[in-house]
Amino acid sequence: MECSRQCLRFGELALKMGYITPEQLSTALARQEQDNRSNHHRVLGLILYDEGWMTTTQIEQVLKGVFLLPEADVSVR
Repeated sequence: MECSRQCLRFGELALKMGYITPEQLSTALARQEQDNRSNHHRVLGLILYDEGWMTTTQIEQVLKGVFLLPEADVSVR
């Protein structure tokens, strides 16, 4: 998939949709970086789910926004 300039990253879109706070995103990104350094990559959605900060339904909605509707205005449903 090729992303246009309007395409948001998973964390940015989850934040924009109101599913997570800026602090949760920052913490999850730090954990992802730490995991990457130990050669155990985890996607951000899984980290947010494991922490109990997002549900599978919310993750699905964000992924739809990232991959299916990259230029659309995605809102919480």
